[in-house]
Amino acid sequence: MLQSYSMNFDGALLKRGFWLYVWDIISEGSRHLYVGRTGDSSSPHASSPFARIGRHLDHRPNAKDNALARQLALISAEPDSCSFQMVAIGPIYPEQATFAEHVPYRDRVGALEARLAETLRSWGYSVLGSHSSSIAPDPELFRQVMDVIDRKLAPPHHPDHSGVVARRIQRRQAAQFSRVSDPPPNSRQAAKFRFGLRPPLHFAAQAPIEHLTET
Repeated sequence: MLQSYSMNFDGALLKRGFWLYVWDIISEGSRHLYVGRTGDSSSPHASSPFARIGRHLDHRPNAKDNALARQLALISAEPDSCSFQMVAIGPIYPEQATFAEHVPYRDRVGALEARLAETLRSWGYSVLGSHSSSIAPDPELFRQVMDVIDRKLAPPHHPDHSGVVARRIQRRQAAQFSRVSDPPPNSRQAAKFRFGLRPPLHFAAQAPIEHLTET
């Protein structure tokens, strides 16, 4: 009997630029997150989240840019037996023409990536890999990133689950209060990208408008 699969995604995920994303991975009943970004470390390229997916899960011996596949191997998880969901936020900044222009934006998004991974670990999630940054993230930009994550990412199955929910409620209340005097920010896209690798496969995205302020 032939198996069939379907894909359904938002075209906004094809946009190039500096994105931040979180993979939510289920492998044989265990749950792990992977936090990443677009914006190369050593070139002026900033690809789309869609382009990163295939490279991330390329398990050929000579594959490059497959950081997620390597992390899954460390926990003995086979990609084709996992289910995946991605929350992608961006483009936070546009792709730049030169490497000199690229570096400051790469570092800003890298700071968001590192702080997000640290925060998710502190909330009880299992976050794969290591993350670091030599600079602090922009506070307002990070607040908006966390607003998206609060809405999109299911809480961890953890003894401190109630504490996580309470902190999220406090964050939302504080954010609502602070927005009373905020100027209207620029609108950006936050796209949710979901797919599974076990039949039946579902590949879908939702793209609500988020507000991300460039600095």
